[in-house]
Amino acid sequence: MVGESGSGKTTVSKKLEEEGYNIIHSYTTRDKRTQNEWGHIFVNKFEKEKDAEDIIAYTYYNDNHYWAVKSQYQNKGKSIYVIDVDGINYLRKKVTDAAVLVIYLQADKITRFKRMVFERGPINAYKRIKNDLNDFSVVPCDYKINANQGIKKVLKNIREVINE
Repeated sequence: MVGESGSGKTTVSKKLEEEGYNIIHSYTTRDKRTQNEWGHIFVNKFEKEKDAEDIIAYTYYNDNHYWAVKSQYQNKGKSIYVIDVDGINYLRKKVTDAAVLVIYLQADKITRFKRMVFERGPINAYKRIKNDLNDFSVVPCDYKINANQGIKKVLKNIREVINE
């Protein structure tokens, strides 16, 4: 699953995890934003070297490494991984024993700003939206879902795509 900041990736992933989908949490070398931050496994940069052979997705963003490994999806059923645009091609090359389907959650700037402003503040929300203009100019995806809709509709659309 890919989408700009504030498109709903984390919210959707949490709901899908509650439904029994395997959610792959990214290993990362960045610092935690909050004490109970969800969606990442925080490690030091040397952990990446240990996992090098099994890495199936990788990206370097804002001076930090993000990656996932084979054991996070193999024999675990339908898996969801939140990834950035740069990581998509890497994932598609490395995963040869499973189908890879990229779903793009697309939401307009105003919706994304409103979603981010409470958690990250208006200045950081604005910076993320501005940065995403470049990062999301081209998104190599299989499906695009309107993430301006309510969570129930977005989840329904995602389930339909996954189970198709």
